[in-house]
Amino acid sequence: EGWQFYTGTLAASVAAQRAFNVYRGDKMDHAPVTLLRLSPDKPWIRIDGFATADDLLHEFDAVVAAR
Repeated sequence: EGWQFYTGTLAASVAAQRAFNVYRGDKMDHAPVTLLRLSPDKPWIRIDGFATADDLLHEFDAVVAAR
C-alpha cells in the first residue's frame, strides 16, 4: 500500500529510464534507484542503489528540515 510502480510500453519505459539516467541498454537492465519528492513542484531526490528504510527516512527528514 502506498507504493506506485511504473508500467507502460517499451518505448515509454526506455524514455522514463533515460530521463532519470538509469537506462543501461535494455529495459530490464536498469540501475536500482529510488526517486522521491514532496510534491510535483519540488525537485527529485535520488538515492542510487537499493534504498533502505533508514536511507528513506534520512532523506525525508533532510527535505522536511530544509523547508
